[in-house]
Amino acid sequence: CIPCIASSIGMVTIPWHKTIALLACLILPPNCFAQTWIISLGWLSSSCAGHTKRLTRNAMFMILYGISNIISPQLWKTGGPRYYSAWATQIVASFTLTPILLLAIRFILVKRNKERRQWIAEQAAVGNHGEGYVEQVVGDETVKVKVDVSMLDLTDLENKFFIYPL
Repeated sequence: CIPCIASSIGMVTIPWHKTIALLACLILPPNCFAQTWIISLGWLSSSCAGHTKRLTRNAMFMILYGISNIISPQLWKTGGPRYYSAWATQIVASFTLTPILLLAIRFILVKRNKERRQWIAEQAAVGNHGEGYVEQVVGDETVKVKVDVSMLDLTDLENKFFIYPL
């Protein structure tokens, strides 16, 4: 994201009559910033277990993305050539906080994976390999069927056998 920050600073500091330099600064951020968007969208689905939680996360992410796209043009006021406060807000929020948040999320997931791998090793030593039971009604009786824990729609916090992909 360093090219994004540099080009954003260039957009604020380069004189208005140097149109080629401003155009270069304008074109660079979308190409670089797409990387953090792709990482966050990929982690959105892959860093959670459970179908219900995954659908809820995707829906919340897309709803908030739509709301932010509605709000962001409101930062730009009419009647002046440059809006430094709006640009500074967008530079800080978009190009600085996003990679910091992604690195913090990665740090948390690495820590959880370390704890889970240790827990899984302890469980494997006692013979627990991540299996659960589902009750099925067959005729008039209820039968418990052994299934893999990943098939139970448990969230990543409930399913300790889930390892976060990084």
